[in-house]
Order: sequence, then structure tokens, then C-alpha cells
Amino acid sequence: MGPPFLMPGETIIDIAATNCRVRPQKAGSTGKLAYGKDFVWPLAPLTRGGTVDLTTVPANQASLDLAACQIDPNKENGYITAVRPDKHLIFGYVFRREEYPWVMSWMNYTGDARADAPQCILVLVVREAVRYATLGGRKVKSGQTIALGPDDVLIAANRDREKCVLEAVATLKPGFELITLFYGDGAGLAETEGMARRIGSTMPGIDVEVRHGGQPYYRYLISAE
Repeated sequence: MGPPFLMPGETIIDIAATNCRVRPQKAGSTGKLAYGKDFVWPLAPLTRGGTVDLTTVPANQASLDLAACQIDPNKENGYITAVRPDKHLIFGYVFRREEYPWVMSWMNYTGDARADAPQCILVLVVREAVRYATLGGRKVKSGQTIALGPDDVLIAANRDREKCVLEAVATLKPGFELITLFYGDGAGLAETEGMARRIGSTMPGIDVEVRHGGQPYYRYLISAE
């Protein structure tokens, strides 16, 4: 979720969460929350002292914070919602707590309602080429692993799957702090964890996570935030 729905000072965020922890501090971090501190949703500790209510999207503030939050163990289902009272609109997710007992609250706020949300999250698609083709002036052979960026722009192609993925993530511009590998059709957990370790070794300072996406057709979806 991002602008224009997440309007500074207008949107209310809620999570069926209880215990949370702010991420550890990293070089270049720009967060306002106290790093590594535990709190109970939604009142989080600030580095300058005091607390802040995380249900409110802040106006005229720029910050990037992450917090891991436990879904209320007394609830069968968890939820994450964003409400725009001025528009009488609500958007959210409902899910089984036993499947997702923890969630990550990623709070990248610019304080500008015109912020370009697609620059905050970038998704790359990794799949197998099923025929010979030319994409963006580059020839692709059947059986190659290919990585596609926004607007299906070809950014990597290689017979070696690992080299293709590493070539794709190497094209990411500086500023991303978290890469998530969602593995789907044809991929397994052990393979994906190995891929995540190799990405982490080539991109120090960036967190790499693995999630089961279960998506058909696409071996990996790579989310960069």
C-alpha cells in the first residue's frame, strides 16, 4: 500500500498485533523508532524519547522504520487494514493466524502525498523461457532463466539460474534495504534459502528474506524495498 491511498495525516493503519520489536540499527538508517526495542502495538518507542502511535500515517515527516509484530495469539484470524475516513474506504487483508503468526510492518514515509510509491517497492519476475524470442533487443533462448522488471523489461537471461538471479539483483539501484524471495512453481525452500545466502554475500548491508509465495509459472518473485 502506498500513495495516494496512504495519505499523510488522513490514513489510519491497524494490525491485529500484540508484541512487536523494532529492527536493529544499520549503517545509514533513517528511522525515528528506538532500534531493537520491544513494544506493544500500536505505541512504539522513539529514539528521542516518548512514544508514537503507529496507526497514524505521519504528515510532514520522512522516516523509514521496520517492526516485526506478533499477531494476537487469542485470535483465530489476523488482519492488516488501512482506512481513509474522509473517503469512507477501507483496504486490508484477513488471514489465518496459524499460517502467519508474525508480520513485518514496513513504514517508509516521505510526508509527501505525491510520493512516487513504485520507487519504494520494486518487483522482479524470474521464470523459464519456453521459446526463442527477442526482448528489448536481446535474444532469449528456450530453456534459459530470464528475469523481467517493470513493464516486462528483460534485465537478465542465463542458462545458469543462479547467475540469472544474481545478475538481476545486481541491477538494483542503491537505497533498497530489504530483498524478499518468494518461491513458487518449480522452486523449493532449500534452493531458495541457498539463493538468499548468495545474494546476501554479494550485497552486504541488505537484509534478504525467503517466503513461500506458491505462485504458478514464476519460479521466483523478487521484492526489493
